[in-house]
Amino acid sequence: PSFIGWRFVGALLFGGFLSFLVGNVLYFNGLSQGGLGITVAGAQGGVVFAGLLLSLTFLHERPRREQWTGAVIIGAGLVFIAIAQLGTPSETWYLGLLFAILAGSCYAGTNVLTRMVQRKRPVLFVVLAGTSIGGLVPLTIVILFQAAQNGGAAFETLEWSTVGVVLLAGVFNALALVGLTQAMRDTTVATTNTLSSSQLVFSFIAS
Repeated sequence: PSFIGWRFVGALLFGGFLSFLVGNVLYFNGLSQGGLGITVAGAQGGVVFAGLLLSLTFLHERPRREQWTGAVIIGAGLVFIAIAQLGTPSETWYLGLLFAILAGSCYAGTNVLTRMVQRKRPVLFVVLAGTSIGGLVPLTIVILFQAAQNGGAAFETLEWSTVGVVLLAGVFNALALVGLTQAMRDTTVATTNTLSSSQLVFSFIAS
């Protein structure tokens, strides 16, 4: 197969940076400020609505009426979930919600870039490799820089049980990423993001 072109390579690298570094930093800040239910709901709401707007603007994929209706229903569900989580709210729950929505918007931007490449060349593992490199390389640099600044204090308190849980979560996240990337090859960003919003239900139950 021929080379996909530096434009698409750059898009994949930027998508990985946007998702793995910027989006995840915002997401984990949302978790610490707002809790699991609010963060997952806010992030998924950001994915759905930002995905609709970004795919319409940059990919010219016009959502169907049913997709707009579904987005409104998801938005209403987001409000109810957020209200339910406010039974024992933290003082900065609104910051958690804001961080989560911004994180979801970053994920939606990466989905749009992935879809752009997949429409031109449906190369699953090239797309996965590009986004992974674009995210993991700068993330590693940031971690090492912080470790050098504080003398590796974060690693001193790290337990193997925590490492195991994080690795297990990474495995599930990788499987989800493969599924989403594969879906971007065959369907629109709006459809993929709307269907993936089912995680709202499961996260709310788990929390």
